Amino acid sequence: MSVYVYNDEVLCLVNGSWSSWGTFSSCDKSCGGGWTLRFRQCNNPAPAIGGLPCVGDSVEISGCNAVHCPVDGGWSTWSNYSHQCTGSCGQGVQVRTRTCSKPPPSYGGKPCLGNSTDGRLCKLTPCQVDGNWGQWGDFRHCDTTCGGGFHMRMRSCNDPPPSHGGLPCPGQSFQTETCNVQPCPNEIAVG
Repeated sequence: MSVYVYNDEVLCLVNGSWSSWGTFSSCDKSCGGGWTLRFRQCNNPAPAIGGLPCVGDSVEISGCNAVHCPVDGGWSTWSNYSHQCTGSCGQGVQVRTRTCSKPPPSYGGKPCLGNSTDGRLCKLTPCQVDGNWGQWGDFRHCDTTCGGGFHMRMRSCNDPPPSHGGLPCPGQSFQTETCNVQPCPNEIAVG
């Protein structure tokens, strides 16, 4: 310790000394590496009467929360639609895809939302449609009132009709039956 006399007073030279460190501040990041600080003051005691200042730093910096941050997944751009239209005729589908890779989810991050595939309708050559009969119509009037005649009913090949090279309906479009087979009143029975 150095002693000085000033105006008949004895003065002691006081060198500075650090106080205790304060507590570290909150980390400035929750993940991915941040910083935290703590401080101390040169006041235990403070330098006086020409004493030396404290030696060292008044601030201490420390790394914190160095764990990786969660990374949510992000979709890549869509691929081109496939050149091939699924199916052999009629309407098909062309497909395109994307991946959850821009970036992929990591460190507990959320997966991509939505679908990884998408489709659009495409047309192929029309499908062959074979014909099928519709319902029979009613029988028409008999062509005679007695002595045996015929009546006829019709149907159409329209349920559906054949198209795009499809086969016609099998069978006949009409049907006949005998009718009014009772003898006519003026016929003479030969016996």
